[in-house]
Formats: sequence, C-alpha cells, structure tokens
Amino acid sequence: MHQIKIKKGNILTYIIILLCAVAIMFTLKKCSTTLPQKQEFYKRAGGDTINVAIEISPLSLSLADDTLSGFYYEILKLIEEKNSVAFKLHQFVPLSFALDGLDSRLFDIVVADIPATSNLKEKYLLTQSLYVDHQLLVQHINESTGKVDIEDYNQLASDTVWVVKNSPFIDRITNLTEELGCDTIYVMESEEYSSEQLVILTALGEIKRAVVNANVAKKMAKDYPQLDINTNISFNQFQVWVLKQDNQSLCNRINEWITEIKSSKEYELILQKYIQK
Repeated sequence: MHQIKIKKGNILTYIIILLCAVAIMFTLKKCSTTLPQKQEFYKRAGGDTINVAIEISPLSLSLADDTLSGFYYEILKLIEEKNSVAFKLHQFVPLSFALDGLDSRLFDIVVADIPATSNLKEKYLLTQSLYVDHQLLVQHINESTGKVDIEDYNQLASDTVWVVKNSPFIDRITNLTEELGCDTIYVMESEEYSSEQLVILTALGEIKRAVVNANVAKKMAKDYPQLDINTNISFNQFQVWVLKQDNQSLCNRINEWITEIKSSKEYELILQKYIQK
C-alpha cells in the first residue's frame, strides 16, 4: 500500500480530507476483516431484495444537509419506483473491497465510477451503459510559469500517475504504455482515497498527477483553479455496473430496467443534474 504524506498548508482543506479519511479508515477496518465479520457489518438482505455495493462519491452517493443524492443513487431509486423492486445499499469507498465482496457473494451488484474495459469483461458481467465518459489527467499548474509538466499524454512515458486501487483505469494506462512504446508508466494505487480525494491531493501538490473520469475532474476543477484537466487519457467509454459472471438472469433484469429508465423524462432530468450541467 502506498502512503501519501500530508504537509502543513491549507488547514480547512486538510480538515475536510481528514474527515473523509476517518470515514474511509472506518470502512477499511471493515474491509480488513474476514468474510463472516464483513457479513456482520454488511448484512445481506434476504428475499428478493438486491444487495448493491454503492461507492461513496458525489457521482454515486453522497450526503448533504441530511439528504442523500447522487446520479447512481437517483437512478436506483427510480428503478425501485417503476419496477416494485427493492435495493439494499451498502456504502463503500475502496473499489477493491466492493469487488471482493462481489466475488464472495456478499453483494449482487457493484455501482461505482466504472468504465467498461476488456479485462473487466473477462472477469465480470457488465450492464449496459448508464452514460458515457472518458479519463483525464489531473495535474497541478506551476504557480511560477503557469504551465504543467505534461502537456500531452505522450510525455507520460516513464512517469508516474495515481489511481484508486484496482481501478479499471489501469487497463487504459497499460494500453497507453504499449501505444507509446515505452518501458512503463508507473501506477501508484491508493487503497485509502477515492478519485475525488486524489484530485484534492493533486490540487494541494501532495501528489503530482492522477487519472480520473472527466465528469469528476470537471466538477472538482471548479473549486480548484490551480488544476489542469486538459490532457485526455482515453476516448469515450461506457460507464457500467458490475455483476458476477454466473448472475446472468439478474444482469438481464437490470438491463431491462436501465433501458426503460433511459427512455424516460426522469432520466434526462437526472442526467442534466449530475452529468451535463
């Protein structure tokens, strides 16, 4: 596990990161336990209820003023309303934990910031796309020169980027290494932080650069003008939910629900609220 050391600086921002880290540490404590102990924390709902591991993030699920919100959260609630189905939401931060829980049948679906990749398709069933996004390189602008170290992804050869541990973004970076014909692009995988927190750490200069989805980067950049988000890392990719390979019947049902939802006016409003604004 790679640790990120925080220096003295912007106190308010660090307090925010600290609060987020405390929540993540609590989650990680759950994640480090054996499966029976995990089941004690994340008790599966029985009957026809579908157990959903949903990422804690502005895009997926967040809490503000005692109100839950998020693009994926509202999509799930809309599916429940239209199809008389029940979801039990199990909140998580580390993607690696959610995928482990999926493998062990603790969860039925993983809902997170996940692009469809060929490697992911080999391991899991992927739903149809909920929306389309791509990856960006987030980096800190030099205060003296007003420039960045990397102006084109071709300059990443033998350099280093940060991503969330087990992120599908790693597949794209691996392919990028082959495209560039370089020895490697070093990938630092964070077990503690989400994509949003990696963006904050980049803005503070604690890490040099990170790879995140464009939707995340653009929203975060509004609050951090010292960030550069102008370097694309991938073409457009379908953003999906993930299920076990042997759960085809549930995947088919979810795809039917997604198809129905995407043709509704409610979906367009949710899309405009979180993705297109």
